[in-house]
Parts: sequence; structure tokens; C-alpha cells
Amino acid sequence: MIIDKIIIKNLEFSYEFPYKTIFEGLNLEIDKNWKTVLTGKNGRGKTTLLKLIGGEISNYNGEIINKGTFNYFPYEVNDESLEVRILLKDLAGNFFQMEKLIEKYLQESDEEALIKYGEVEEIYRNSGGYEIDAIIEKEILDIGLKLDILYKKYQILSGGEKTKIKLIALFLQNDKFPLIDEPTNHLDIFGREIVAKYLKTKNKGFICVSHDENFLNEIGNHIINIHNRSSVEIKKAEFSNFRNEKKLREEKEFEKNETLKKEIKKKTESFREKCDWSFEAEDKKSGAFDKGFMGAKAARLMQKAKNLEKRLLKDIDDKKSLVENFEKNYEIKFFESRTKVKNFLKIDKLNISFGKKNIVENFSLDVERGDRIALIGPNGCGKSSVIKKIIENFHSSQIKISYIEQEIFYENEILKDYLIRQKIDLSEFGRFLASFDMRGEVLYKNLLEFSQGEKRKIALALSIYSRGDFYIWDEPLNFLDLDLIEKLEEAILRDKPTILFVEHDINFVEKIATKIIKL
Repeated sequence: MIIDKIIIKNLEFSYEFPYKTIFEGLNLEIDKNWKTVLTGKNGRGKTTLLKLIGGEISNYNGEIINKGTFNYFPYEVNDESLEVRILLKDLAGNFFQMEKLIEKYLQESDEEALIKYGEVEEIYRNSGGYEIDAIIEKEILDIGLKLDILYKKYQILSGGEKTKIKLIALFLQNDKFPLIDEPTNHLDIFGREIVAKYLKTKNKGFICVSHDENFLNEIGNHIINIHNRSSVEIKKAEFSNFRNEKKLREEKEFEKNETLKKEIKKKTESFREKCDWSFEAEDKKSGAFDKGFMGAKAARLMQKAKNLEKRLLKDIDDKKSLVENFEKNYEIKFFESRTKVKNFLKIDKLNISFGKKNIVENFSLDVERGDRIALIGPNGCGKSSVIKKIIENFHSSQIKISYIEQEIFYENEILKDYLIRQKIDLSEFGRFLASFDMRGEVLYKNLLEFSQGEKRKIALALSIYSRGDFYIWDEPLNFLDLDLIEKLEEAILRDKPTILFVEHDINFVEKIATKIIKL
């Protein structure tokens, strides 16, 4: 097998407004036969790296060497009014357009039309046009859809169905290498399992970014973890094993970090003591009774102190640089609920319908203080509809709701200005953001320039900072990195806030939910 690689040499890339270095001297080799999982904390440049590899970003320094072309997920569908079968044929290689031309030329009787028919038919045949229908039908079944979807217009499909159709189109283009960014968003638990199996059976390689641990375990055989702007770790391993090794390594690094801090403190104190002693001796030699002995001794001590100072300062600086490389990990903390109310919500036999279609029937729910209730079920079963109905009809002066929508949209605005409009204390919220692995400089960044993961972090931070009594969250984990998800789990289990949430990450649901309701 010919090894086809993506080779990155000394890559440097920064965003300009506000200025932020993403990669600096990055070197990396990726075999295109690998099924590669790309991981790292939000803001580390996973999506940016995919776009650099795929050629969507070109203003970088260094080299990105690769052969062939790429296709990128997610992407915009130009004409959503098309039937799925037509859309897939054209995304696979303009097959439907060629079929229309073949039909047109067959209806014309002149010689020129016959020549054109021959030219188009040859391209169609050599490209696999006569097999494309059978291939598309197999892909539809493999990804867990029914064949009747082929005759539906793309625009009426659910978010999960659209995701699956886009992924099929990605793999129909055999000459392009897939770069896949967050394919599990909008997929229910069963849909994630199906898509994982679909990707696992593919013969061709790809690079995929996701934050669903079960999903990553299924699809990948190689892991690239972006550690920082110039360092990556490449492993051939199952993702869960990699995560466990990483945690053990971080625990050891934390212990080393604490030891370094103690060494720095001890050496700094020792340095000050020795310098104070030598300076004291230097003062004594200039006294009235100086017969030369004290003066010579003080001079030697002073020279020793200066040499010691150089050695100690270098040692301290070296150790400080190691400490600075170890990231501070601030806890997420929920504020204590101020309400004395025990019963937060009661729903009895709720019905929701769109037109003549019943979405939810006879739905009942009781929420009491401290409950953490997960609504789960397949796409389209009415989970978000229930959430929205609660938000629309909830009226209580004693219970404050903090709501996160499934889709998060921000205006063209600097975060700082947005917070000022919301009458939020900038310095206090800036410190609060540190627990979400975001630093104060993000306050001066335009909201439209944040990654999807960073937008989700801001939404979660604002929700918790609002000091709600009752948190209602619709798919809160979309785009969040696994480290932050673990921090959020720890905070919820420790602080025991009252939450009603929709989520498709079964690990998260099983860890934090006190009650699971299947719709």
C-alpha cells in the first residue's frame, strides 16, 4: 500500500482580531490511511487545523504538504429544495446533471447532439454512473435510514437526518479525503451508535473531531491530542485507554508541579538568607575595627553570594517555567439556590401537536429541589418541544430559571459590550470564566469569532453565573471538550443543582441524572 501522508512543518498561525497565537512551530505527520481522532481542549485549534489542512485557511507560515483534495464536514447545502437522491447524486459527482444531459441529447436527432451524448455518457460510465443508485441505496441502509428518504426534499429532514445525508455524500466522493468536525451534534443516542458503526466500516481514512467518548472509542485507530500551540501527541490506541493514561500522567505531573513549587520557595528563601548574611559581613568589614581578615572573608563571601545568586536564579527560573507549563485547573462552582420552594414544577398530561401531528401525548413530570432529570429519546420525539413549552408557560416569582437553548446565536458584538448590556460585572465574570478554561482576553473578542465550543462555554458560564434556582438545558454538551465535561460532572455531583436537561451523551446522563425519562 502506498503511504499517503499529510505533512506539517513548522506551522505558525494566529488570529488577528483579537490577536491570538494558535500554532507555533508545529510539526506533524498524519497517514491518510488512519482513522484519526483529533482531540484537545476547546480553543486549542482542532477546527482551525482541519481548515488549514483542507485549504480553507491559507494565511499561515510554514508548510502543509499533502496530495489530493479534501472535503469538509459540516458544509452548506446550496439547494435544500432538492430531493435527497438528486442531492446525493450531484454531491457524489454531478451524476444527476449528467443524466439530464444524456436524456436531452438522446431526444435530439442531429449529429452534434449524438457526439455530445457520447462524450457525456463516457464520463458518466467511467465515473461509476451506472452503479451510483445501488451504491447510494446501500449507504442509506448502512447509516440507519429508510430508502423512502431518497424521495423526500432535503429541507424537511430533521437535523439528525441531514447530518447522516451529509456524511454519506462525504464518502461518495472517493477522490477526496474527509475532514469531519463534530458529526454527533443533533444525533440522538441511537443515531450516534449507527454513525459510529458506519464510520468504523469505511475502508478509507479520515480525520474526525468529536467530544463523545463512546463515539470516539468506536471509530478511531489513531489519536492526535493537541497539547498546546507547538506540541501534539500521537497514539495508536483505543480512545478510552488513551484518556485513562492521560489522566494518570496528569496526576503525576500535578504532583511534580507541587514539588517544584516547594523547591522554588525553599531555594528562594535560602538565596535570601545567604545574600543577607554576606551583605551583613560586608557591612562589618567597613567598621572601625577592620584588620583585613574580616574584609577578605567578607569579599569572598560576597563573591560566593553573587555566584550563588546566578545559579539559584537560573535554577528558580527553569523551575518556574516548568510550573507555568502546567495549566491551572479551576473548579466550576454552582451558587446555592436562594429559594425555599421545594416543588419546582408539575406537568400533568401535556399534549403538543404541530398541525394534525401529535408530537407529545399525555406527558407528566414532577420536578423537586435537587432533582436532575434527563429527557432522552430519538430525534423528533418532542424533547425540545417539551422544554420550550415549559419555558413559555413557567411563571414563578420565587424560582429563577436559567435556560440554555439547543442552538446558540450571538450578534456581531464584542463579548465585553454584550456583558455590559446584560449588566454583568466584567472583572467578576472574567474570573468566573477561568473555570471554563477561558482567560480574560476573550472579553475583547467578537462573539461571532468564537468557536462553537467557546460559544457553548460562554453560554454555560452565563447560565451558572446567573445564580439560577432551576437550570433547564437543551443539549448543553454540544461541542464541549471532554475535560470540561468532566469538570461539569464533578461540579453537578458536588453542588447538586436542580436541572432538567436534554442530552444525547449517555455517559453524562448516567453519571449525573437522578431520574431518566424516555420520550
